[in-house]
Amino acid sequence: MFESPVVVFLSVLGIDEKNARAFHGAAAYSPALSKFVKLSQMLVIRRAVAAAEDGDVERFKEAFLVQGSRSPFDWAYKQRQIARRIASNTTGTGFIIWTEDCQRVAYHEISLTMGDLGDFVATQVKLAQRDLNELLMLHLEERRSEAIPFLRLYKMEDNHANNQGEWSFLKDLRNAEILQCGKSGAGQWLMDPIIEHEWLSFEFLSLAKCGRIKRQRKRVEQYFRDVDSFLERLLLLVHITSGQPARGTEILTLRHMNTSNGHHRSIFIENGLVGTVTSYHKGYNITGTLKVIHRYLPKEVLGQIGNEETQDFLVALVSALQALPAARHLPSCRSGKNLLEDLSRLMTTVNADDFDIERILPLLQAILHKEPDHVIWDRVYDAVAESTPPPRPSSSFQQTPLSINTGSFANSAEHRKHVDDVLKEELGHLYVGVPGFFDAFFGDVPGLRTAAQAVLDKCKEGDSPLYQVESGWQGWPEGAKEKDVLSWFAPLIDQLLDIADEHLSKPWSPRRPLAQPHRPLQGSTADRKLDIGFVDDPDAGVDSKCRWSQILIPGELKSNPSADKASKAWLDLGRYAREVLAAQDSRRFVLGFTLCGPFLRLWEFDRLGGIASEQFDVNEDGLQFVSAMLGFLWMNEAQLGFDPTIVTVGDKRYIEIERENGKERLVVDKMIKRVPCVAGRATTCWKVYQEEDPGTPLVVKDSWQYPEREEEGELLREATEKGVRNVARYFHHETVRVGGQDDDIRANVRKGLDITKATNYKPERSMPPPNNTGRRASRRDGSSSVAGRKRSSSSANAPLPPSKRPCSSSPTKPAIVNRVHRRVIVRDYGKAIYKASSPASLLAALEQCIEGYESLHTRGGMLQRDISLNNLMVNEDDENPSWRAFLIDLDLAIHEQREMSSGARGKTGTRAFMAIGVLLDDEQHSFMHDLESFFWVLFWICIHYDGPNQGSIVPQYEKWNYIDTKELAKLKKGEVGDESDFLGTAEATFTPYYQSLISCVNRLRRKVFPDGGRWRVPNPKLYSEMKEILRAARDDLKESEE
Repeated sequence: MFESPVVVFLSVLGIDEKNARAFHGAAAYSPALSKFVKLSQMLVIRRAVAAAEDGDVERFKEAFLVQGSRSPFDWAYKQRQIARRIASNTTGTGFIIWTEDCQRVAYHEISLTMGDLGDFVATQVKLAQRDLNELLMLHLEERRSEAIPFLRLYKMEDNHANNQGEWSFLKDLRNAEILQCGKSGAGQWLMDPIIEHEWLSFEFLSLAKCGRIKRQRKRVEQYFRDVDSFLERLLLLVHITSGQPARGTEILTLRHMNTSNGHHRSIFIENGLVGTVTSYHKGYNITGTLKVIHRYLPKEVLGQIGNEETQDFLVALVSALQALPAARHLPSCRSGKNLLEDLSRLMTTVNADDFDIERILPLLQAILHKEPDHVIWDRVYDAVAESTPPPRPSSSFQQTPLSINTGSFANSAEHRKHVDDVLKEELGHLYVGVPGFFDAFFGDVPGLRTAAQAVLDKCKEGDSPLYQVESGWQGWPEGAKEKDVLSWFAPLIDQLLDIADEHLSKPWSPRRPLAQPHRPLQGSTADRKLDIGFVDDPDAGVDSKCRWSQILIPGELKSNPSADKASKAWLDLGRYAREVLAAQDSRRFVLGFTLCGPFLRLWEFDRLGGIASEQFDVNEDGLQFVSAMLGFLWMNEAQLGFDPTIVTVGDKRYIEIERENGKERLVVDKMIKRVPCVAGRATTCWKVYQEEDPGTPLVVKDSWQYPEREEEGELLREATEKGVRNVARYFHHETVRVGGQDDDIRANVRKGLDITKATNYKPERSMPPPNNTGRRASRRDGSSSVAGRKRSSSSANAPLPPSKRPCSSSPTKPAIVNRVHRRVIVRDYGKAIYKASSPASLLAALEQCIEGYESLHTRGGMLQRDISLNNLMVNEDDENPSWRAFLIDLDLAIHEQREMSSGARGKTGTRAFMAIGVLLDDEQHSFMHDLESFFWVLFWICIHYDGPNQGSIVPQYEKWNYIDTKELAKLKKGEVGDESDFLGTAEATFTPYYQSLISCVNRLRRKVFPDGGRWRVPNPKLYSEMKEILRAARDDLKESEE
């Protein structure tokens, strides 16, 4: 046999090339012999064709292809069978090695510990959860548990005999209720809400010009790419965490539905269990048979773990938290003794039959991901807050609910993590898909539609057109990554302008896009960057140094279309709008845009929040895109949101007002302050003077008021006529008129757009109807106007309007809020009290401000209700005829005897100075609360100011701007409850400049907080007691200086 060259050849192949004295193991024979057999078969076929006529085929067959004969082929075939049996029963050499301490495993060049693997898995789980949240497209106010059906698979029915193509138990109508999908079947579970809810349909559907609804092809394709990406990540997690992986042949035979070509599914439900039937091919070539394997999923997957097991676990978790010492030392999130009391309430909630695990899920995730302790405790507070019933309503209509906006921060670094939470609350519900948006804000740009069509037509011309209907804009970056879109956007705008300049008789525009997403713009408290915007600078580029005061239209870019939502692109643009409004003192509103993938949305932000247009694809709707961009470039200042009643002539700015004798101009000396917020009163103050009397300073105050509130101008006029001392004196007030009508948000700024037609509109909470009882008549004839009118009388000696008369009102109904642009001018000018030139001057000013408050209360019958750092003024200029110290801002003031509230929603104030009782919202507002606020103002100044204008940020107290009002009340109680603790705090935190006031502030604490607690009985003598303490301390300071 060994005389055969074939056998010799195969024997030589068996020699190990690395060790000539040894042969390969049997496991290596099978591949070589299989190749030999295959080559032999191919050679026989090749030779057979040529040898068929010569009769050689039979001889070749006998020599090479017949088993059982003593031939080389028979020998090789038998050796291969032996090799296969040995290989299939012998463990192969592996490459996975554990270190000697069994702590680290290595595979080739990769080495990791189980901890490393756990961290990797945790990261992938977070990313998968993030991807899933985006794919589910939940509304901002939707709970996942309510919107997503919980698949209790063990309750489902199945029909194993149904061989219909593409059928599975998900289409069994008996399961419709469990799947919450109706008769359309589970396949329509996502499609049904898209069709039913407008706020979802605009994500994937659009209205064609012919009136038919069409899908947004690119958006749908992008969504399915995102689904594939999520499933890939999920498969990776399943593979890593599910033990020994199944063989590929098993995985490939898994099918959840019948195929259209007759193959039966392999996933079934039987007797409440989900079973899989898979084929196992190992050894098939040897045995010629398949193994069929039946497996059943564990009950956790089926949803059977349900409430009982979950609640057992959560009860154990809450018990463990209660046992921690920190639970007894941490404050309650409400009005309880400590966090332990809150956890007891949470235990009751967890044990309830209707407990919703969504409420505690963030806490579980924080523990699972091994977050730092402070994060876990934050999630604990969130969980107990969810489980605590809302506070009982106030017993008095006079109470005004507290709210906060981003303009109420005192001595804050404005870190984004804090600002964003407050900004979300401030903006409220952002309405998108508002019908008529484009016409309202772009329709007045002369010739825009004609020009845009002409420019687009030019873009379609040439061998390499800039725009094609089939493919969209030339150079549009695939994937829409931010950097690539910025590189595409700015040059395109230049090209559009060049075409417009060349072919149209449009005026040249100096505006250009500015793209500096990685460079903070100047002019904000914290570093803030802007993706893209339009500025009045034809040379604007990547290296330009720009300020927020130069940004005309801000823009936000996102590569993912699914980022077009409230928590992402919308909030980011709202943050930019806040900076623009804060930096530009004559800006009434801000226009902007978001570009998420190829989907553009136009925005308008004002003192009520924000509204937006429908979303459109810039590549599919080229005309709309060109119209929007040219509109931004050609709008005049009033169309961009600037106040036309504030004009610039040469190097002077004027504010126009209308008094008895017609229009007057007040010369602007300087801006005093502008509250940095989007939604809210947004107060702006300027120091001005009359052209004929430059020596007498006046102060103009612009703000956006709820029309239901008592007008500040009327209150100031009343106070002045009653001889109230040390309160800013009335000069004039009016409702600003723009475009020939009263300037309010709903009718004037938003051009009458109806937000109830927005695609995501949801009715807001009910608010009380406007109350004329607590509001002075707006016109001299006694009639009332919601928006108000300019008064023909501005004199402080004018008679008061007619007496207030009660009037009936209809039952409370949901109402759409509004704000009116009001202007008040007073005859007193000063600087904020914290800028006082010395501690003695500060005390004197505070004493006189308390005297002013007492006069306003006792003589004017009003409660000011907003004593804060910027509402107490001091005048140290001997040439200034104003009060030496005085109160300003009667925005929130009310008549003490008023029977009902004004009906306006929300009180915006500086929470750091609010009285404890106001924060707890369990007392009717009293003068005692405002006197307590005087204490907190002095306390704050002593901690944050080391001299006039030398303010600082103190982290320990910065959180007073952000935390829950109940928690803040608890902190304030802790500050003043014990005298020795208070003195220790004062010595540690008062600046060197104000250390001398520790004794004075402590004496005030004793009076304001009798026995270290809150007052229970109003004390009219508190006025004189506080003034006496301040006067005595001031005298002591003067003596020590002498």
